[in-house]
Parts: sequence; C-alpha cells; structure tokens
Amino acid sequence: MARVTVEDCMEVVDNNRFKLCILAAKRAKAVSLGARMTVPQDNDKYPVIALREIAEGTIDIQHLEESIVQNLQKTGKTDSTDGEFVNSELAMDTIEETEFVEFDVDVAPADDLTFDEDVSFEDDNLDIED
Repeated sequence: MARVTVEDCMEVVDNNRFKLCILAAKRAKAVSLGARMTVPQDNDKYPVIALREIAEGTIDIQHLEESIVQNLQKTGKTDSTDGEFVNSELAMDTIEETEFVEFDVDVAPADDLTFDEDVSFEDDNLDIED
C-alpha cells in the first residue's frame, strides 16, 4: 500500500522524493504526538497515514513546508548560563568594541636554550602493531 501511496504523493510534491520524505516524516510525528488525522486510520502506521494524507490532499502542504523551514532556521543563540537570547549582531559589535589588554610576559630568548647533540633515537624500538 505504501508504494502506491508514494507514487501518488510524487505528483503533489513536484516529483521530489526528498521533499516527500521530509514532509511525511514531519506529519507522521505530528500525528504520533496527537494531531488530528484527516484520513481513517485503517490499522495503518503513522508514516502510511501521513503519506495517504499527502496523496489525498487533506492537509495543507504549503503550511507543512513553512513549519519545517521555520523550525530549521536559526533565529538566535541562547546564552548557556541564563537561557536568554543573544543578538548575534550586537554580540559582534561588542566584541569589536572590546579593548584587548596586552600582557608583558618575560620569555627567554631561544639563544639561551641548549641541546644535547649526543641524544639519538635510532636505537629506539618502534615496532608497533596497527
């Protein structure tokens, strides 16, 4: 039954199997969470019900597409400490305006370093099983 339903649905979603898969998955999840079915259940599982609804045109495909796109869009990032939304443009402006403090650190110059030239790793056993 699902194969015939998929072929019927292809006309509704402009012959795009990927779009059909995403729409049917979203609708099947909504039905499983309690959304009202627009076709009789007939002992079918939720994905088959979603495909039947799409094929028969009993649900608004455009509305379903818009809800998927809206859920996938990034509207703002939350601050992990207090859960408030952070405006990314404001955050970037703040970062650009922040004065950076330079620290004076005494680092020994490389000329002061000494190396023992007698050290050799040729005798080390490097037989390692991968």
